[in-house]
Amino acid sequence: QKAQKGDKGQKGQKGQKGEKGQKGQKGQKGQQGNFGGAAFTFNYDGTSTTMAEPGTSNFRLNNSGGNQKASTAAVIDYKDVNSDNIRLFLKAVDDSTSTIAGHMKITDWDDASKFLMFTITSASENGADADGFISLVISGVDGSAASPFSDGDDCVITFARTCLLYTSDAADE
Repeated sequence: QKAQKGDKGQKGQKGQKGEKGQKGQKGQKGQQGNFGGAAFTFNYDGTSTTMAEPGTSNFRLNNSGGNQKASTAAVIDYKDVNSDNIRLFLKAVDDSTSTIAGHMKITDWDDASKFLMFTITSASENGADADGFISLVISGVDGSAASPFSDGDDCVITFARTCLLYTSDAADE
């Protein structure tokens, strides 16, 4: 016959801390971040280089000599693909008193290695707030190719405003 089970004993004391483990392996390098600034998504209208209304959520470059990177002008609809109206933002870019009002980087949505970078000299509004577009005077700075975009490409356009240039007209005291 089996003996009766005894009462449960008291909890033992906490053991000593173990040795420190080995250092883990180095993690993989992260992806390069995007150009800093305010980013909006538009469709590239490559069917025309006319600097007029590009159509809803579209943008165009004047492709100087068939070369997108050499473009000297761009038109961008006030509303991006998410229906966000960027008119006031771009108007603020144009308010800069510096020679270069800002920078614009256009990146292919599906392939971030395809990009163009421009300086913005000026911006002008065209049309009503709900259905207008902005005209930009630009100058190419850098790019992945002479013409990296095809008609209908979804592109992220990132804008960075240049700081205001202040001059002093006050007499020395």
